[in-house]
Amino acid sequence: MSSNPDPYAAVSVADEKRAEPESIRKWREEQAVRLAEMDASEQSNIQEWKDQAKHELEEWYKQYQEQIGKNRNNNRVAEEEMMKCRETHNSDDGASWARISDMCDFNHKNHKASKDVSRMRTLLINLKKHPPANAPTAA
Repeated sequence: MSSNPDPYAAVSVADEKRAEPESIRKWREEQAVRLAEMDASEQSNIQEWKDQAKHELEEWYKQYQEQIGKNRNNNRVAEEEMMKCRETHNSDDGASWARISDMCDFNHKNHKASKDVSRMRTLLINLKKHPPANAPTAA
């Protein structure tokens, strides 16, 4: 048996003799410090970006909810006006096509993604201007 209990002692002694130069060791230590600083800076930047994104998302949701509230109020008011108008013009005086055309939106610029309804729009406008004669009712 050998007197040295560690079989790798000779290898570690050889490694110590072959140690790296002082400049390389110093560079490795400085590089490790720089990398640690960069990692810390990156982590703080990531956290700041997350906080900023969370804040912007909260602001967006807040504006979104405000817009939805405004739209609901506008829709409610428009519906009330339509119902009042409908109740006041609920007579059978032959102006039904005028009432129908009042309910339609004839501004084709608003509907860029929709189908072409120009023929229907033209028909409703013509019926509004020249309503058909009422057919006699069967008694």
